[in-house]
Amino acid sequence: MDATTAAEFVLANKGAEITLLLTDGSELIGNLISVNSKGINIKVDGKTRSVSLSRIEDTTSELDEDDELTGDEDFGYDGDEADETTDEDIYAMLEDGMSTRDLADVISDHLKIKLEPKELRVHLRALGLGVGKGRQYSLSATEFRMVTDRINAEATAS
Repeated sequence: MDATTAAEFVLANKGAEITLLLTDGSELIGNLISVNSKGINIKVDGKTRSVSLSRIEDTTSELDEDDELTGDEDFGYDGDEADETTDEDIYAMLEDGMSTRDLADVISDHLKIKLEPKELRVHLRALGLGVGKGRQYSLSATEFRMVTDRINAEATAS
């Protein structure tokens, strides 16, 4: 599975129960959480698992075929997410290492705001967490809280 296909699948099915058919012939069934540059994050039996894109052969979801992607969807944040991502889910995703875009998406979901990668880089620089081309972030829980606290503080000051 390529990253573009994975991103479209996740955006269309976030929170839904999905089945991942893996290249070794096994299946993994759980609720879809997110995607990053390395793989898909899925909650199976209460635990978050990250599955590498290279190990995914096919995906299916509980959505009817009528609800499949048509190519006309707007994948922007709509402010009405039905599922709640817990801090534990987020910390599990952060261990994998994320691009600025992936991290901005996670923070956007967590804070229920729209955060652009460019804006996130400003906050990361201010906190001394560094930025750079191709940089992968593996933030600790403390660092993640520092970043979200800073973003919240700036949003309330505006």
